Amino acid sequence: MSSGSWVLSSSAESAWQNAAVLSAVVYAYDAPRLASFYEGLIGGQPIADPEGRFFVLSPPAGEFEVHIVAMAEEFREMVEISVPPDPRTETPIKLVLDVEDMEAAHAVVTAHGGRLSPAQEAWTWREMVHRDGVDPEGNVFQLRSSA
Repeated sequence: MSSGSWVLSSSAESAWQNAAVLSAVVYAYDAPRLASFYEGLIGGQPIADPEGRFFVLSPPAGEFEVHIVAMAEEFREMVEISVPPDPRTETPIKLVLDVEDMEAAHAVVTAHGGRLSPAQEAWTWREMVHRDGVDPEGNVFQLRSSA
């Protein structure tokens, strides 16, 4: 990559201005359940397709989007979801979500079938407290809040 400035065409610039700041996709074994889990953490009203296979979640301020997509049937046959969920540590990406109240977020995670690392395992970096967790399907995520 060069260190020069990015130049966008007028159509690309228009599309960029209408895009969310950040979007992430999480493939789900049970898309409605996972959408409910992330809705509890980030707030906002999810938008769903009529079949319940795709969900878009965004906090009220709309600074990012999380897309929950039902995994294809051939992949569902290869996935086993344990209770409590085992972390899928082979996935090299971790969703990071900012929360205002870590203990309230911990209660939401637990109530929706996920797990959050104990408070004594939290660490602070860049004036933010960080804790890792797993959603109900074992996807690893991180919550952070102001220190």
